[in-house]
This record gives sequence, C-alpha cells and structure tokens, in this order.
Amino acid sequence: LQFLYFIDFSVQTVFKRNMGIQSAAIITLSILTNSVKGYVYPQYSNEWRQFAFRNDSNLLDPSAAVLDRNTSTWHIYCTRTPLAHGVAGYGGSIWHFSTNATMFDDPTAVWTDEGEVIPPSGKGNFDSAGTFTPGVVVDCEDGGGCKWYLFYGGVANENSSHTENVGLATSDNPWGPFTRRESPVFNRTDANSKWCGTAAARVDEIKPSLISGQRVIFVKSVCTNFSALPIAFIPENGWGPPYKLRPPVISLNGTCENKGFEEPTIFTGPDNLLHLTGHYHGNCGSEDKYAHYLNPSQTIDGWVQVADFGSSNNSVFMEPLPVPLNYDGVFGGKISDTWIDFSANRGGSPNLHLMMSKPVWVQK
Repeated sequence: LQFLYFIDFSVQTVFKRNMGIQSAAIITLSILTNSVKGYVYPQYSNEWRQFAFRNDSNLLDPSAAVLDRNTSTWHIYCTRTPLAHGVAGYGGSIWHFSTNATMFDDPTAVWTDEGEVIPPSGKGNFDSAGTFTPGVVVDCEDGGGCKWYLFYGGVANENSSHTENVGLATSDNPWGPFTRRESPVFNRTDANSKWCGTAAARVDEIKPSLISGQRVIFVKSVCTNFSALPIAFIPENGWGPPYKLRPPVISLNGTCENKGFEEPTIFTGPDNLLHLTGHYHGNCGSEDKYAHYLNPSQTIDGWVQVADFGSSNNSVFMEPLPVPLNYDGVFGGKISDTWIDFSANRGGSPNLHLMMSKPVWVQK
C-alpha cells in the first residue's frame, strides 16, 4: 500500500501540470498496479435470499436500504416494470418497499409493498414515458426535520434507443408524496456529456457520496457508442441543485474493450481503503465482470486501477449494491455486510425480484 501512495502522489502531480496526458497516466497505472497487494475485493457467492417480489411485474435497480430514524422503519426504492414490457421494460416507474424490522437484513423481516412513488409524468416531459434507477438520500438537521431526495432516470420515449435524463423529487418523509422538479437536474445534453464528443445517449444511476467531507453525486454517463463513465457533480445546496460539474474521474483506457462501466459505487472496504467499482460495458468474457479502483488519497480524483473481479456464480447476480453503514443512503463510508441486488429465474419464475446477499471479502 505504500507503493500505491507513491504512485498516486506522482500521478496527481502530473494531472495538475498537464491535464492533457490524463489517459496516458492512467494506462501507466493500470500496468504498474497489477502487482499491488494488501487490499480486498468482494466475491459474490450463492448465499442469497429474496425479500421483495411481485407476480405481475419485474423489480430491479434497487436503491440502498435507508433508515427513517423518526419512525424506525427501513426503506428501499426500485424500478418496477410490467411483465409485458420484458426485462428492458421502458415503461417503468419508481416503487417503494418498507419494513419495521430492527435491521433491514433481518431474515425474518417482512417488507411491505408501499406501491408507486414516482410514476411517468405523462406530460410530454423528460420523464413522460418511464422512471428508472432510483438513488435516495435522507438529510436530517440536528434536532430538526428531514428531507428525502429521490433521484431517478427519466425517459421520454419507449424504445431500445431511448434517451434518459436525471430527475429529482423531494419529500419530508419516505412515503411521500414526493414533489418532482419539472426539468431534469442532470441532462444528457449538458456539459457533463462533453467527454463523449457529442450529447450522451443517457445519464442515470445516481450515487450520492461523501469523500473526505465533500458531498459528491456520481452519475453514469453513456455515450451513443455505449461507452460509459462516472461523472461527478458537487452539490451547492444540501443534496439539491445547483451543482458544480467535474470531468470524468476515470479514463476509458484500461477498461474492458475501452467501453468503461456503469453502476459507479464508492465505499470504504474492510481494508479501510476507498473503493470504486462498476459493472463493465465491454464484453470481456463474463456479464458479471467488475471494474475496480482504489483511492489511497481519499479524494474525488486519484483513482488507481487494480485487478477486475467477478462472481462465483455469474447467473445469480446482476448489479450488487452495498448498503452504507450510516444508513442515510450516502456512499463513500463503511458499508454493511449485506448487499442488495435483483435477479431472475428463482423458484421457477422468470420475474426479476429483489434479493440480499453477503459477499466474501478476498485478500489480494
């Protein structure tokens, strides 16, 4: 790990002097860090259990489990799509599940289907045809009230080439009603898409995070050629807008087929290092191959690529998501032993359902 710190310092200095060689610097890191030892990575196993299911629809893209401390209840939001739309399900909406169990991962917990919270707007807006991929965070004042921020992807056209922008809805409690903003807070045609060379095809998969005391919102940006990278925004008013844009924190170089990755997720592992993981967009042998970066400097930048990792049973896991241990939906800190995901073909049913699992940490 001392080796990692030395490399990170050197590259950060290079970035400050000449931003134009960022890609070359990251390529060098990819080669040099192949021999790095002393960190851990999660290996997803067969130990899973279903906790939310609907006979009439698919459930996918779950948020982290978030605790409402005012009512001692746990809340998870997800995408719900009609079975008739298939797995892609462009007519999706944001669905809500809750439990009053002591802990969200209690095996005896009963999760209540609370129903739809963010339907398609149907107004010809950016989210008129569907709402997807929720990211939720609760922000509470000392001795005061709480504000729930529910980010989501909104689509205006139901087809395989759909475009997507990020919307935001807020409420003073987890059940709502949530009041949505009429315009997207992150638009695929904004400056955040300049790295694509043109407008992005879509932006979604929102991860509110905290790095060294700095609030950051990571958003997946997908180009028209299907390349994807995490874009960082700095909120200037709690977790709401306005936001200050930062360039991509990772380069495509060194990723699978140089296509980048989705589901950018920041967390502090059992090794006390800051990790960034993501599901590859390229086709490099397995659907469940994950990109993996470490950040010894504990900053928004300074990511060092290490070895990819995958699953011990690729058919089970789709997009595993850790649960922040502070239980407010904010990533970047320590995480629970239990992760949340969605899967299909369990119990003879093709429906996608929500599940929980505990990965095994492997020393590298």
